[in-house]
Amino acid sequence: MVGVSVTAVRQQIAAHLATGYGLTRESPEPVAFMRAPTRSPVHLEFGVGMDNTRPVDGRKDLVASDVRVLIAYQLQPKDRVSSYDAMLTFDTSIANAMQLSAWPNGPRLAALVWRSTSRTPAADGWIWIEQLYSAIHLLA
Repeated sequence: MVGVSVTAVRQQIAAHLATGYGLTRESPEPVAFMRAPTRSPVHLEFGVGMDNTRPVDGRKDLVASDVRVLIAYQLQPKDRVSSYDAMLTFDTSIANAMQLSAWPNGPRLAALVWRSTSRTPAADGWIWIEQLYSAIHLLA
């Protein structure tokens, strides 16, 4: 078996998110810089970051990488409560779609497991949706 790099896994997840789910575009900035105070976010812009990579217990050919998906969400000014509810529904649909995707059939990922979601308020009317996953993939 030929392993793949963490970069290739990140690119596969980003390409997958870019093909649907109502997201507008991948951020030109890495996830670590998307929340910079001097930067103006774009509604439904997303970024995919790869954090720690570690061996999978008992397997010499697999590793697990922490995946961070960050999405900028702007609440509608006229009805923020309804817009917040829509954001919660959107957030759940993204997490569900990511888990239900056919990752085992893909060339790079063996599995993608959701770990947590946080929703952090930002500038007036903005929320950062941050989803954390574990990606199980072949060792490069």
